[in-house]
Amino acid sequence: MALDEPTDDDLVQEIEGIKFILSKMLHDIYKGFTIETVKRESQTMLRITPNIADAGGGCASCTSC
Repeated sequence: MALDEPTDDDLVQEIEGIKFILSKMLHDIYKGFTIETVKRESQTMLRITPNIADAGGGCASCTSC
């Protein structure tokens, strides 16, 4: 997650006054994302989860580990 300005290659969605910007390429790979608020003790955090479990990358895609 980063602060950024949208470009023509991005999707923009505003939720409760907050603009979320996502690369169209990442949206196509991960089929979008779910953003959840997680509260622990006195902290509030955001959890960002891809909408697909395995995008064909990462440790699940190889046997060399």
